[in-house]
Order: sequence, then structure tokens, then C-alpha cells
Amino acid sequence: MAINNVLYPKRKKITVTRTPTPRISKYTKESIISEISHFFQENQRIPLKIEFAKEYWMIRKLFGTWNSAIRTAGFSPHSHRFAHRYKAKDQHMCDSLAEKIIDDWLFTRGIKHKIHVPYYYRNMTADFSIGTTLVEYLGLYGKLHRYDVLVEEKRKLWKRRKLDVIEIYPEDLFPQNQLSDVLSPLLIDDIVTSFTV
Repeated sequence: MAINNVLYPKRKKITVTRTPTPRISKYTKESIISEISHFFQENQRIPLKIEFAKEYWMIRKLFGTWNSAIRTAGFSPHSHRFAHRYKAKDQHMCDSLAEKIIDDWLFTRGIKHKIHVPYYYRNMTADFSIGTTLVEYLGLYGKLHRYDVLVEEKRKLWKRRKLDVIEIYPEDLFPQNQLSDVLSPLLIDDIVTSFTV
């Protein structure tokens, strides 16, 4: 059946022109540089991207990259996350800033712990042990496929050996330290009282 174009004329194409409303941002290059410098003065280190998560989209827009913003603020960016080892308050040498934060948290509370504890399986180590409980910082989980595969292998090992493991993620440390919540089983348990310094 043919459609009668007289009865049903073709619609005119409607074009809508939208003028974008200008977004006024509270962020400027100067304010970002000032925030990075202020962070450095308070913490004696340059910030990690995750600590500037709210500002990150604007940092990318204004500077192009995170490292460019760090350089513009007058600092040297992290060339590699694990290139620098950190000395904790108890003199343990930590592989990352996050490990140092965890180590210092344990030391400050008088919780005796060991670092880089071997699993005796494929050269794998746990980040910390407190009594019979292991603590693992999973800093790259969900960001790097090979790392995720390694974590899954460790989880199978934990299950096979019936190990008690507490997993810590970047969100537990940055931008606000939540170790008291994450490690609360250690604080409640009598592991702490039997292993304190």
C-alpha cells in the first residue's frame, strides 16, 4: 500500500541550537598549585592522585596530566610508584608510602608486627603479619590485570591454607585514613594484648 504524501507530508527537520552555559570553576592553575604546595608543607611529600580525586578532572583540563601539575608546582613527580622505599617509624623499610602509613599506624598503637612475611610459595610475601593474622595492601587491585591475577592466586592460597587475612585498599588510606575501621578486628582481638611492645 502506498502512502499518500499529500495526507502525510514530510516533517520539516527541526534544528535546535544550544548555547552552552559557561561553567564557572573555583579551580584555577594558581589555586591547584597552591593546594599541592599546601599539601606538601603539611605532609612533607607530594600528594597522590587519589588524594586529589575531586580536583582531578580540573587538573587534567588545566595542566594536561597529573605529573605536569606536580612539575608546575615545583616538585618532581613519582617516576614509579615503587621506585622509592620508605623508612617507617620503627625502622622497617617499606615498599610504598601506603605500606609506611600502615606500618606507622601499627607501631604508634604498640602493635608488634612483622613485614614482608614469606608464604613459602612462589616467592610470595604478605605485607604484614600480626600474630597469626596477615595484612595485605592491595594498592593496584582493579587497575592492573597481572596484579589482579596475582591477588586471585594469593586468595586461593589463603583459602587452601585457611589463613586469616585482612585486605587493605587505597580507599582505606586516601584521602582519609580509615585503618581504625579496617583493622578493628585486631584491636578487639586479644592478639594485640598478647603481642604489644
